[in-house]
Amino acid sequence: MEHIAAAALSPEQRQLRITPKVEQDILWTLQLEPSLQSLRQRLTDAAYHLNRLADLLQELPEPFRLRDPQPLLDLNRALRRITGNATLAAEFLMSEAELVRWIEEARGRNQSPTAALCVAPVEVGPALREQVFDAMTSVITCSATMTVNRGFEHYLSRVGMQPPPERVHTQTFASPFDYRQQALLGLPQDIPDPNDRMFEAVCARFITDALHVSGGGAFVLCTSFALLRGLHRRCQAALGGRFRLLRQGEMSRSRLLNAFRADPDSVLFGTDSFWEGVSVKGNALRLVIIPRLPFRVPTEPVQQARHELLEAQGKDPFKEYSLPQAVLRFRQGFGRLIRTRTDRGAVLVLDRRTTRRWYGRVFLRSLPDLETVRAPGRVVLQRLAGLYHRPAPPAGPPPADGAVRRRVPGSSSSDDLPSGDGSR
Repeated sequence: MEHIAAAALSPEQRQLRITPKVEQDILWTLQLEPSLQSLRQRLTDAAYHLNRLADLLQELPEPFRLRDPQPLLDLNRALRRITGNATLAAEFLMSEAELVRWIEEARGRNQSPTAALCVAPVEVGPALREQVFDAMTSVITCSATMTVNRGFEHYLSRVGMQPPPERVHTQTFASPFDYRQQALLGLPQDIPDPNDRMFEAVCARFITDALHVSGGGAFVLCTSFALLRGLHRRCQAALGGRFRLLRQGEMSRSRLLNAFRADPDSVLFGTDSFWEGVSVKGNALRLVIIPRLPFRVPTEPVQQARHELLEAQGKDPFKEYSLPQAVLRFRQGFGRLIRTRTDRGAVLVLDRRTTRRWYGRVFLRSLPDLETVRAPGRVVLQRLAGLYHRPAPPAGPPPADGAVRRRVPGSSSSDDLPSGDGSR
């Protein structure tokens, strides 16, 4: 695989998606395809010979086999692995619209650069419908984050049930938590747009102010490692050791969580793996900060293929896929805060698109009903101080606009959210 990596990848391009255009290039026809054909044949031959050897060992008298069963177990394990790789290599050579194929950078056992072959279905819905939903009498699926904008349309589409058959029934159930009493949503209005060159610096200043008010005990959920590193560096310099700032990547996920739980004033800066599947109960986590809405840039091969499929179907990939996926991730991040009936805290969303773009309404309508403060940053911090019963931050100049509003997220009141200009 080293020669495939050398031919297909480079420091500037660590991933190569195999598209019809790539298949017409001499790189594919003269180098990659012949190498993959050879690899598939060698794997197939190896699997054949190992299978014959396994059959011969099975014919040995049982006392001999039972005396030392480990060689046969190891042989069968190797046979399964080689057979699976031969199947993968064969699939990789198929040019099917239902599959997305790509080569990505990997590391061998001696850390030498090599390549990994990856194959995935563009849509899992048809397989799920055939093998699960249509094959069983009844199926119940449940999750705290299945709906987008209070509807099941995106989920049903993703699992192959759109339009839903008559036997499909959906239902939402009220949360056991009293979010109006337990949680606060803060939307500071004077932070620059995420594309502004000052965004990171202003965000870092606001985060350090918020940490002083909360006394730490916070998750800062980022959407990229670049943003994570930048905010962590700036906050560390500004706080001067006041809090222990943990950063994803400096230790394993489990060790980070253990360190966070052990220090009630610590702050954890995390990205993808901390938006979901993490539960910190009690006062250890009392503040969640989301600097940017969790939109994914469609650079991953599967994402690109899904966007292309939707465009071919005459649909808008942003509305049909990117936006619902971001809303689900947003709900997962919000859900890190309240884990029991006695938890209490705040979620701060620093991305002004939440209130200044038409799609912000979709994000807010997907949250539970709770008190929302949409105001200049200093007003948000004052309300935060009241929540934690701590001294308010120093008063700044009077706000030019904005106000504290108690409302249900997603309200269509004209003074609550702008109608939006359709831009993203």
